[in-house]
Amino acid sequence: MELNPDHRGIGPIQDVPDRNEDARRLEEFTQGLSDTLDTITEGFITLDGQWRFTYVNRSAERMTKRRREELLGCVIGDAIPGFRDSIFCREYERVLKENCRTQFEAYSQAVGGWLEVHAYPFASGVAVYFQDVTEKKNAREAVLASEQRHRMLFETALDATLLATKDGRVLAANPAACSMFGLTEAELCSRGRGGIVDLRDPRLRRMLRELDATGKCFTQLTLVRGDGSRFEAEMSVARYRGTDGKMCSVVVARDITERARQQAEINALNDNLAQLVRERTWELEHANRELKGFARSLAHDLRQPIAAAKVFGLALTRALSAGQIREAHNYAGQVQSAVRTMGAYVEALLSLAQISQASLELEEVDLGAIANSLLDQLQAQAPERQLLRRVQAEMYAEGDVTLLRMLLQNLLANAWKFTGRKEVAKISFTSRKTEEGQVVYCVQDNGAGFDMALADKLFGTFQRLHASSEFPGTGIGLANAQRIVTRHGGLIWAKSAPGEGARFYFTLGRPSGPQSRLLPL
Repeated sequence: MELNPDHRGIGPIQDVPDRNEDARRLEEFTQGLSDTLDTITEGFITLDGQWRFTYVNRSAERMTKRRREELLGCVIGDAIPGFRDSIFCREYERVLKENCRTQFEAYSQAVGGWLEVHAYPFASGVAVYFQDVTEKKNAREAVLASEQRHRMLFETALDATLLATKDGRVLAANPAACSMFGLTEAELCSRGRGGIVDLRDPRLRRMLRELDATGKCFTQLTLVRGDGSRFEAEMSVARYRGTDGKMCSVVVARDITERARQQAEINALNDNLAQLVRERTWELEHANRELKGFARSLAHDLRQPIAAAKVFGLALTRALSAGQIREAHNYAGQVQSAVRTMGAYVEALLSLAQISQASLELEEVDLGAIANSLLDQLQAQAPERQLLRRVQAEMYAEGDVTLLRMLLQNLLANAWKFTGRKEVAKISFTSRKTEEGQVVYCVQDNGAGFDMALADKLFGTFQRLHASSEFPGTGIGLANAQRIVTRHGGLIWAKSAPGEGARFYFTLGRPSGPQSRLLPL
């Protein structure tokens, strides 16, 4: 077959324009790709098999602070100080050797910051894409450091701290919470709010309403330990939104059982102090009233023996001047009697002062033994008298033994005196316990008795219900008895009728010991 000469040059003539067009398109594509790579904010370079720069975009220029004209064609190890001993060199070599891609973070001295690097192999070398992540890394590390600090605070806090959802599920609990509830963190998480809060506590609803309204609250609730025991806790709760967008709560709880106990003790001490102040005020007012009454009584009762001493003293002087010896002896006896009366009043005054000022030394006292001893002494002083006694055995009380002995001495001596005209003196000392647990003591006699209409004068200082010629005395004994009973926190009262004897009752403010046997009065 013969070729047409006109066709011999057509092929080459047509191929040249096609190649030129392809070249132009390739150049346009390459330029477009270069322009595109220059617009991105991340660095992009390519290296050939001899580690020479074959491409550097604008961001790579900016980050390395080197112009691309200086870098293109240069070996990276010569252009970038420290490259050959860095992770960058090792990773790029691995990409070429293993024909794989890699991604890593490393600090770059050339950039002066942390880079996130992506390296890819291609036919003639390595393409490297990198961005400065220094700020992102610092922010991430700051977040991690903050989380670590908060975790340390959470773990080491002395107060129980719980993280919980809005519906009451426990997400986390610190060691202090585990210790306070006596449960592990897993047990606390499984129990939730319903297992550690007393749901009957009306303050719980108020707390939840306040949380919904303000996002925080401070209150007290009754909580439940793992063993079921309940305790009072002070709680601070705040809402926050979790990373998943759901509302959660931070709950800080403090066991205030001990504080409540101490507060109760303080309140009790304050109440006791207030009571003590009231008692001391009453005692002071009572002492002032007694002092006024004492002054009036003393002025009245001393007037007679003083006047008698004065009158009989003058009579004694005249009798001696007249040589009337018998009359002088009589007047001297009257003066001595008046002086003895004044002496008795002075002794009574001293005994009252002793009772008022003596400090109490409390101990367990056997009142029955003391009563028997005192009755023995009274019987010994008048052996001719007949005494029928009844003393309850083992009557114990807590008090000052000296003052309680004086109390019984006054009451029993009073009974002994007012039974003086009886053929047989009947004196008893017994006790009984009331329904309220208070022990009431009673000294009873079959003596002269008295009219209850005069009972308000019975315990007054120097007050007498009988004439001294009928029953001698200063009228101070029962006043002393009342003062002793009052100092022991008790009460004293009497019941009587003329000619039917008397019963004196008293308490000492504290129940008697377990050894006391109770008899009816």
